[in-house]
Amino acid sequence: MNAAVVHAELKPISDEAMSEVTGQAFVSVDRQQYPSADNNTSYTRVNLGMDIEIQTNADTFELGRYERDGEVEGSSDVLINNFSLGYIYDSSYYERNPDAARQLKADGSAYQDGEIVPFKISNPYLEFAYDESTEEIVGFRFGFGESQGILSGAIQQLTGNINIDILDRGEGLSAADSNGNLFDQMVGFLTPVLAGSSPLKTKARLVQGNPDRDNYGGLDPVRAEYIGVPNGEKFVLEDVNYLVAGLIDIISPTLSSELYTENCSLFGGCDVVVVAQQCEVLGIQACFDLGIYNSMPVGQIEDVNGKRTITGPSDGAFISFQTKDLEYLADVAKSDPSPEDFIKATAGAFFNIPNGAVTVNLEEALTGIEGQRREYIDRGVGLF
Repeated sequence: MNAAVVHAELKPISDEAMSEVTGQAFVSVDRQQYPSADNNTSYTRVNLGMDIEIQTNADTFELGRYERDGEVEGSSDVLINNFSLGYIYDSSYYERNPDAARQLKADGSAYQDGEIVPFKISNPYLEFAYDESTEEIVGFRFGFGESQGILSGAIQQLTGNINIDILDRGEGLSAADSNGNLFDQMVGFLTPVLAGSSPLKTKARLVQGNPDRDNYGGLDPVRAEYIGVPNGEKFVLEDVNYLVAGLIDIISPTLSSELYTENCSLFGGCDVVVVAQQCEVLGIQACFDLGIYNSMPVGQIEDVNGKRTITGPSDGAFISFQTKDLEYLADVAKSDPSPEDFIKATAGAFFNIPNGAVTVNLEEALTGIEGQRREYIDRGVGLF
């Protein structure tokens, strides 16, 4: 047998030839300074140029177990039981939860029973925060770059930021039981009947949902156990029929919540705005135990063939650790950022799920979200 002989020679490439070559390294390093003279923090970010598809489970996901002033001994900054990214497709889940957000394959086709539906992460990174005045590393974070999919788990405590967009139609109020006065219940009755197709919008955030503690209904970003519509947040029903809005406006002084109309048009409609206070909106409970949201969609949600579908990623999700309150750039792809582009992370462990990353309808906000299937074998722990 004759062996093939190969001859090769290395030759230099001219500057002109090199100028026509472009590319991105698998790993790149960026360094930037906080864009304000009164802040001496610099950031070194290691970008990992990769796309990840993952389905992973953890019995307990716990970060920052230590004593904080005013907190129960033995509590943690982040504590999530049965934490999971991604899930196993089960058609019976969507029969029970027809409004639950779902994912499609890259070619637009649907997943089948038993197939893994991955959680997708693009351009993850590692970042170190450095205090130039003390010459110490004061923070570290692992960021997702862009992400989309289903995040599951029974959240016991959460330090961080998890703004949830509640998007629905006026008819969705039919799922809400009001414990308010007669006029509160009248608004709840009129709205789904006469303004059923009007868009309904509000935001839920980490709040103090225990009525026996201070700041009931106020923001509570440290070891929170509740999520809800915080004090002062607007609950907006858009483009309500002009006459219906007028009637609601007339009875507004009798309501238990502050209510007013705006952006009215005689030949169109009005936006009806209700302001949340003390975990109530028109007598409707507006703060809930975090543990009822067992699977949350992360990403952009759109209507596809009449079904709520995750169609694209959201940016800004990260997990961080810092020795003091610190600010991180929310969207690392943003060039020439200003201080307004940074998000404040409290000292300790911090889990950021950014504004708009999670979207639910009103019924899900009120009653919670059933957990997706995450295991092939039924261990009797609710993951099958």
